[in-house]
Amino acid sequence: MDAAEIGTADALLKRNLPLMKSEAIDLSKADIKTGLIGRGRLIRGGRPRAFNVHVLPSDQGEIGFALDATPLEEIEKELDRHIKAHVSTLDKLSTAIAIFGPDQRLRFNNQAYAQLWQLDEGFLAAQPAEGEILDKLRTARLLPEQANYREWRAKQLQTYSKLEPREDYWYLPDGRSLRVISEQHPFGGVTHLYENLTKEYQLESAYNELYEVQRETLDNLAEAVALTAPDGRLRLYNPAFKRFWSIDQAFLDKKPHVSEFAQLPGLSVESRAAWQDIKFSVTGLEANRKEHDGRIGQDDRILHYRAVPLPDGNALLTFTDVSDAVRAERALNDRAEALEAADRLKNSILSNVSYEVRTPLNSIIGFSEALALGMMGELSAGQSEYINFIRRSSEDLKSIIDAIIDLSAIDAGQMELKLASVDIGGLLESTAGKFLALLEKRQLHLTIEMAADVTTIIADRDRLEQILGNLLSNAAGFSAPHSKIRMGARKQGNNLQIWVADSGRGIDPEYQNKVFDRFQSKPLPGSHRGPGLGLALVKSFTELHGGKVSLLSKLDQGTTVVCTLPINGPQKPSRPLAANAA
Repeated sequence: MDAAEIGTADALLKRNLPLMKSEAIDLSKADIKTGLIGRGRLIRGGRPRAFNVHVLPSDQGEIGFALDATPLEEIEKELDRHIKAHVSTLDKLSTAIAIFGPDQRLRFNNQAYAQLWQLDEGFLAAQPAEGEILDKLRTARLLPEQANYREWRAKQLQTYSKLEPREDYWYLPDGRSLRVISEQHPFGGVTHLYENLTKEYQLESAYNELYEVQRETLDNLAEAVALTAPDGRLRLYNPAFKRFWSIDQAFLDKKPHVSEFAQLPGLSVESRAAWQDIKFSVTGLEANRKEHDGRIGQDDRILHYRAVPLPDGNALLTFTDVSDAVRAERALNDRAEALEAADRLKNSILSNVSYEVRTPLNSIIGFSEALALGMMGELSAGQSEYINFIRRSSEDLKSIIDAIIDLSAIDAGQMELKLASVDIGGLLESTAGKFLALLEKRQLHLTIEMAADVTTIIADRDRLEQILGNLLSNAAGFSAPHSKIRMGARKQGNNLQIWVADSGRGIDPEYQNKVFDRFQSKPLPGSHRGPGLGLALVKSFTELHGGKVSLLSKLDQGTTVVCTLPINGPQKPSRPLAANAA
């Protein structure tokens, strides 16, 4: 009556209402005899309800009754939703999952399972037996290689008869590594989980390899290396650390605190103080953990140490034996001091050369000139020849001494240029005039070639005259009689080039890079012999003006020396580097 929404039984009978539409239950007479249940829906108060209908035969026809099944249907629907959600979740997992029923046939698998074994969806949908799947995977060489496959296969299928879970590791021929967990399903059958550990193993292998490389690197370092934990205890060390401090292995095995190293026997005062500093550096508050380094003396050695706090709270300690470097440094300092003392002594000697050597030399030159003029009486031919030889030798000696003093002054940075505007034409003519007697004596011809745009230069006239004089003297000394010498000047951008060229024998190629070195002289038989300072002075004076010197020489074709000088004078006068300065 409640389902039909009719108040009394009489009214319901008069209405003769069916519980369901006849077409809703299609039962044969055989079904009715067995009491088969049909299902139907009844809407009451606008709310659908589910019920089970029972139809039984009777003498007067058929008796039917309905049982309300709405709660059961709701529970079934909820269960169906849970199952679908569970399947969806399993499909999204990267771990391959397969569930086999008690009959060893596949009941469920997720997408990861199909992808792991590269199996067809159609093949899996047919619910193959687990043994069939194993055979298919073996044919495709996707299972671990086995000496006795039948025995291994039977062992895998024993999971259905064992209650405890089984964990195994499969190493596949294609290089993959799997962890396989098998356990019985609560509703019968077996659940298999396949976890791909290939990347984890690769990472672990790479990590282990890196660790071994770093371990071997540390063990073979000459430097002592140690690592302390955030609590200040020793965590890691290399053999050099043990050797540096002569520490017993038993002491290291107990992972001592950094403060204990300051109490080691045989430490110097410096070493104990250094370990105290290291302790405060590596165990202090984070704000006070700063890099600390220094040097200590220990057992006739000099050690450089460094404590470096690391971001993870650890601290790195390094100790390097710098004894050899310190000794070399000290030796270099001693040598530098000795060189400075020698340089001061040299300058002191040279400062006295002007008076102690030049004064008596000037006297010799003066007396020889007086004798040559006959002021002490007439001289014989032989006496005149000796007097002239003494005078020339004295002049040569004076030139050598002047050159040495000039080079020494340049090396000491004591030579200052007297810069002024110099007329190039007048400079060339006056220098040539001073060498006319020498050139005539040696039967040489000198020509001056000066470009029309050459006028003046900012320079030290006396030093330019020394440059040209040395070049002319050198050219005359190595020129054959009746040959020509050319001297000239030309502009090159903002520079002026002055040059002297001869047509003599030339210079050997292997000797050309040495001609500007001091005391380098290579005379030819019967030719000019000098101390080898002329070209060295030319180079030094040119560089003092901020210029450079170059040479062009070919055998049997002569030699040309070119000095390139800035027309506006040196920008920053500096001390040139002498070729063989101390």
